[in-house]
Amino acid sequence: MGRAGHDIRYIVLSDLHLGDKDSVLTSLSEEGHVNPLTAGPALSALIACLRDLVRHNEGSDAPTLVLNGDMVELAFGSVSGALNTFKRLAELLFEPGQELCDRILFLPGNHDHHLWEMARETQYRMEVANVRLPEGGLPAPRHVTRLDPDACVPSLLLNTVLGHVQHDEHLDEAKHEVGILYPNMALVSRELDRAVLLHHGHYVERLYHFFSRLRRLVFPERALPATVSEIEAENFAWIDFVWSLFGRSGGAGEDVQRIFDMLLYPERTRALAVGLAERTAPVVKMPFLPMRWMREFVLKHVFRRIAARAGTERTKFHVVCSPETLAGTEAYLFGPTFRQLKEEFGFVPSDLTFLFGHTHKPFERVLEGGDPQRTVQVYNSGGWVVDALEPDPAFGGSLLLLSNDLDVACLRVFNDGESDAHYQPTVRSAGSAAAPGSFAARVQGLIEGPRGTPGDPWATLSAALRSEVALRRRHHRERRHSGA
Repeated sequence: MGRAGHDIRYIVLSDLHLGDKDSVLTSLSEEGHVNPLTAGPALSALIACLRDLVRHNEGSDAPTLVLNGDMVELAFGSVSGALNTFKRLAELLFEPGQELCDRILFLPGNHDHHLWEMARETQYRMEVANVRLPEGGLPAPRHVTRLDPDACVPSLLLNTVLGHVQHDEHLDEAKHEVGILYPNMALVSRELDRAVLLHHGHYVERLYHFFSRLRRLVFPERALPATVSEIEAENFAWIDFVWSLFGRSGGAGEDVQRIFDMLLYPERTRALAVGLAERTAPVVKMPFLPMRWMREFVLKHVFRRIAARAGTERTKFHVVCSPETLAGTEAYLFGPTFRQLKEEFGFVPSDLTFLFGHTHKPFERVLEGGDPQRTVQVYNSGGWVVDALEPDPAFGGSLLLLSNDLDVACLRVFNDGESDAHYQPTVRSAGSAAAPGSFAARVQGLIEGPRGTPGDPWATLSAALRSEVALRRRHHRERRHSGA
């Protein structure tokens, strides 16, 4: 294999949450105000590190950047703040003469799902405009794209933002663009024996199948959806409304964010349950509990139980990957995703890797997948948001780098801890240790300085991350001690 086979062909990032005040990649003032008109120090340092890696490529092809969901924060941040911070990212990526990538592929997540709904309308318009209609009228809009990256749908909104960045006449604006795929994407080798599957990760959690499970509760004879398209068709409205539109919901959206913040703090969760019980008990009719104090007592326990179950993987602290998330990953991957592979390619490739994020907790696993002859390497890229009130190394962020041959190097950039080791970038593997001469070993060599530890620009990134994490943790604590 030539050295060009070890070039970085794809860079995968997830859970940037650009525009969110808790994202270390958003520019934040000391007072805790988002400043979307400047690039934050951690974002600038991160792109500098990526540029340092890519400059060692021996081939002439620029890599493709894959943003694997929750790229911008539309649920708990303003739309303008999110898009302006994306513009800062684009300015760093496409700096004239130093363009980092050839294009951006974007798989929306739950926090930016509405960008897929906008692209879905574009996809439908393109289908109606370019296909001779059968007798009987217009076809139904599709809820998903195909797995093939060439089937991506242009994001008119994000490409318009890029247009404000790519104003240099020497830039090929048709080349540097954002194409959307949803909810899955597959990169397949020329020999069709190897594939890398990507999905943001929200469908590995039961919460995002809520409407499907509610439907089955009301109509027990109904089967749960078996395909990716059916899952999205039944649950897209729930995901779009709750997790991707509250940023434009005024005061109501701000109050929902306060409730979400309460779930991060146990004492506030208890206070929320008590307050709801006290306000509900006087008005609710419960004939079997005639006394108000009885109703309050029961309702407090009920609301506490609901609050505990409402938490997601992000609110399970000190746990890298819960059994529920592992089971959900297997269910989504080996069920609907494998069916999509078989439908579009006719078979499931023997060598499989699955990349996702969503939980903000990076990890590497090998799963027994689908049949006794197959294992699947699984990489979770974590996230770039400070979720925990106290340092919790279960949280952190990784870069996922893919070679021309679809080998994966998982570069753990940081964990949310207190020691220097938590901020020292290292390459990790889902299988055995990387063999000498492998793509992962080459990436590890690129980030190490003369003394075997990362030098600049990685040292600059580590220092910026520590500072940005500390700033956000201080604001977390201030919010905790302020009035609920």
